[in-house]
Amino acid sequence: MKYSAQHNAAFAKITPGTVAHVTHRRGMDQEEPVSVAMDALLQYAQRHEAQFESKLSEDYFLGPEWLKAITGIRALLNGTGQFDGGTLESVFWSAMDAAGFKEEDI
Repeated sequence: MKYSAQHNAAFAKITPGTVAHVTHRRGMDQEEPVSVAMDALLQYAQRHEAQFESKLSEDYFLGPEWLKAITGIRALLNGTGQFDGGTLESVFWSAMDAAGFKEEDI
């Protein structure tokens, strides 16, 4: 799995050798589904903008469905310990920004 630059940058901020670093690295290496799904939605938002030259938030058909998907994935962050939740929370906000959504939209 090729993770996004934002996901890799968020991971790089975790202090090496800590439990958070080790568990998140293991989750990335094992392609933990919640981690992969969060990153995939970030990449989806980026590709949408590149292809259509507009943010997902401006797409009245795809935007609401993407927002439901990412908020659902975010809710699953509490269900597994195979990654650092703070790092994926950062990926979540990167994806929201890429899609053009704000906190008040959720």
